[in-house]
Amino acid sequence: MANISYGRSVKPVVKDNARTRRHMRRMVEAIKCRKIEGILAADLGWEPPARTTELSRAENHCRRAVSDRVSKIVETETEYHKQIQAAAAKYVEHRMKSKYLKVANEAGRQIRAVQKPRRRSIPLV
Repeated sequence: MANISYGRSVKPVVKDNARTRRHMRRMVEAIKCRKIEGILAADLGWEPPARTTELSRAENHCRRAVSDRVSKIVETETEYHKQIQAAAAKYVEHRMKSKYLKVANEAGRQIRAVQKPRRRSIPLV
């Protein structure tokens, strides 16, 4: 019987672009550099330079300082909030002009108080 595999093609998918070629080239150069440093350190009696390993995203997330979410929400005296308040005040002041106010009639319905421009009549000569 034949084995049937689902989900992957027979050939592995490899991106062959400039970025992957550069990373592969630099990885090979870094390995050679570490070997040379190890040989020099052994011959001269030095300690090989310590390599720092990068932490994973989960480890970086766990090391972050915790911020107090309640005070962050309640505290609104940020520069951004001040800009929003200034823009809102300017907008309210603009909308309070009599041109935009609506007047209610006796039935309580809103009437738009802006008058239409009057057409000029042409005098007959």
